[in-house]
Amino acid sequence: MALHSHIERVLWSEEQISRRVTDLAAQISADFRDVSPPPVVVGVATGAFLFLADLVRRIELPVAVDLVRAESYGSGTQSNC
Repeated sequence: MALHSHIERVLWSEEQISRRVTDLAAQISADFRDVSPPPVVVGVATGAFLFLADLVRRIELPVAVDLVRAESYGSGTQSNC
């Protein structure tokens, strides 16, 4: 089985995603340039960490990074375990 054989169609190319991440980082850098203390960038682990890493590397500010873990219980509020 090929690595990407399960993908029906590609919505955005790697280059398009990279450009958008660069644009977002530039906007964040501009919006928070004069903010003190520096912003904290928070991502939901584990799904966001690769995107978050790409983003914060391009932000031209000192930033703190943190991850939170969230769990879904469907339509309820308690674990089935």
